[in-house]
Amino acid sequence: MNVDHETKQNKIIAYYCFGINSVLEQTIFSCSSAIAQLRKNDIFSDYIFIIFTDKIDFFSKFKLSVQKYCKIILMDLSKDNLLSNWKGEPPDNFRIKLKSLEYCCEKFLDSKVLLLDSDTVFIAHPDDVFAKISITNSLFHEYEGRPEFNKTPGHRHFLNFIKDFKFDLNEKRSNFNFPVDMDLYNAGVIGLESRNVFLVKEALAIHNVIFEKTKFYYTEQLSITYTVQNKTKIQLADKEIAHYWYYKEIQTYISKYLKKVEIVDDYFNPILILDVLKKLPSYKKFKSFYFKIPYKIIKSLKKRSILK
Repeated sequence: MNVDHETKQNKIIAYYCFGINSVLEQTIFSCSSAIAQLRKNDIFSDYIFIIFTDKIDFFSKFKLSVQKYCKIILMDLSKDNLLSNWKGEPPDNFRIKLKSLEYCCEKFLDSKVLLLDSDTVFIAHPDDVFAKISITNSLFHEYEGRPEFNKTPGHRHFLNFIKDFKFDLNEKRSNFNFPVDMDLYNAGVIGLESRNVFLVKEALAIHNVIFEKTKFYYTEQLSITYTVQNKTKIQLADKEIAHYWYYKEIQTYISKYLKKVEIVDDYFNPILILDVLKKLPSYKKFKSFYFKIPYKIIKSLKKRSILK
């Protein structure tokens, strides 16, 4: 697709979400946690939120709330067969992550781009995250080890295949072997300086070749962590962003949160966000991240039976 470029330096916070409502709700919760942090100092001018989704209407009310503070763009994946085109052939949902990242880097020149999975939440100010991103420093959520040490049968079969398989990326990268002794990072959070978009394009090329042969679900993670660590230094965001992929039970509390914020007409109420985070097993690690909440806000919410 053709991309209109913007040359102003921006801080882009982007999400891709489609399909089931729980993923859409998680996206709203994650966005809200970022804006709750940004409201501490009321500096929003260089922040832009982008949501790639096939359910535009689901975010219509949320968009109005975000627009009170900063710009938000809803990218409709249902138009012009964008969703199926970005999935590629054979179809791969995770390829949409790389295509979303590529789009943001190409559209917002000389900017910093942060792409997140829906099951994430800001536990620190977004400025602290963006400070780690530069032309020479990129960002992932956390270090996961080396693929060669994963002992599960599915991973072993996959790794044995790509270890011995040689493939051509382009005329400059022929007879290429994927290094299974590389470092692997969790790609639930990816932060790049947009001028490094070539790393995303190379990751897409690697992903397309390997996924066509293996159909393995974490090919996109291998591809992007490989290309990015080869050209930039890796920073981690695990102290600023929680990634709760391991705790699906929190979805019940996120759904309740959305009902509560409609009552108070405030998606970005820090105490309601914190009320959800208390349900995470890792809550003790970051329980002091929000600013002190005035007692009158707590009293008001309790009086209206919004806090239990």
